[in-house]
Amino acid sequence: MESRIGKLADVLNSRGMDAALILQNVDLFYFTGSMQQGFLVVFSDGSYRYFVRKNYDRAVEESPLRVEPARSLSVLREVLSGASSLGLEMDVLPSSYMLRFRDMFPGIRFLDISMDIRWIRSVKEPSEIEKQRRAAEIGMKVLQRAREIIRPGITEYEVHLELKCYALQLGNFPIIRNRAFGAEIDFGETLSGESGAVDSYGNFPLNGRGPGPHYPRGSSGKVIREGEPVIFDYLTGWEGYLSDQTDTVLLNVRDRRVVDAYGLSIEMLEEFKTVAKAGVHVSQVYNHFLEWARKEGYEKEFMGVPFVGHGVGLEVDELPVLTDRMDAILRENNVVAFEPKFIFPGIGAVGAERTFIIEKEGAKPLVEF
Repeated sequence: MESRIGKLADVLNSRGMDAALILQNVDLFYFTGSMQQGFLVVFSDGSYRYFVRKNYDRAVEESPLRVEPARSLSVLREVLSGASSLGLEMDVLPSSYMLRFRDMFPGIRFLDISMDIRWIRSVKEPSEIEKQRRAAEIGMKVLQRAREIIRPGITEYEVHLELKCYALQLGNFPIIRNRAFGAEIDFGETLSGESGAVDSYGNFPLNGRGPGPHYPRGSSGKVIREGEPVIFDYLTGWEGYLSDQTDTVLLNVRDRRVVDAYGLSIEMLEEFKTVAKAGVHVSQVYNHFLEWARKEGYEKEFMGVPFVGHGVGLEVDELPVLTDRMDAILRENNVVAFEPKFIFPGIGAVGAERTFIIEKEGAKPLVEF
């Protein structure tokens, strides 16, 4: 944990900041090893103060860091008395906290360190990769189970619930954490036929109709029919770390464009192994596959969102994003989900997805396929 704190201190020095305040659950867990209610102050010299309100005893047990009890944020007045600038997780910090901090520290300049923290977290340590590998092993077993139970006459939701229970039996970590504001996601979704092409509010290639307006995405009570493509998109986890995977079953689908698109998605997964390597710009990866889809006549059906993959770790929407809207290069030990998918309005969706480790020579799947 102290090495991670050291990386954050290096960022503070490079940006001329005195300290950073970590409050968000996942960031706090990453830097301290505990998700108990508290906050971490990191100083530019590499020192830190870690305070916990509830539960202090569990934090002491869980974290390798020195833990101090604190009843409230008011202790920060003394801790930050000499600071003139403070980094905050402004992408997730509620406005009420910002207003409170402005009142508490009228002389401090506040700066956003959200992206800095996310980039630090994007390069995974061996222990993190191993947990994601375990998550991917569960994910592959879930996809195999999906192929075994799928049949005409069963509903999407019946398949979804069967897979969810099966994953739990395998030890799956059931909480899917999103960083984006307002983003919610279940364990995943089974979408059949036209359901796979139903769009909704989520910034995902697949959405689906969902159970209703109260959660307008994901699996529904639709009955799966012969002649439909059925796509399974599921997130699995191990000790908080996630893997993302997708596969498709074609139930005697006769539309050659749909069948060929699924075959193309499998080819793209193989191609990704050589295209995505450390030092390559994310836009280069995105444009490579977008152009490939265009040449094959699938430009309109490809993805439906302006990316072909994303980082994954403690959260599902991590960096880097494989898009032409981000100025970033792939780094060694980034863990990225690559998801070539094709959406056919009124017909359904097909595609595949696996999670990869970025290495110097290419991308290596967490689990071979």
